[in-house]
Amino acid sequence: MSGGLIFGSAGWRYTIFRRELPLVLESFYFGDWRLFEMHPMLDRAAILVHFHATQSRYDRVESWGVLTDYR
Repeated sequence: MSGGLIFGSAGWRYTIFRRELPLVLESFYFGDWRLFEMHPMLDRAAILVHFHATQSRYDRVESWGVLTDYR
């Protein structure tokens, strides 16, 4: 639970989050490039995203590949 004001339905938020997640992961990789330069094994780290929701169809864990997919 976020504890804050929630806009829109769970399905709407889920759709937006999934659409924007590749950009977020690319930005994460770009922003922490020194970390990945120092620890190249992290390039192969699996990305698992837990979409937390009270509705079971949106409460799931999805695999989004590895970090190098978002360079």
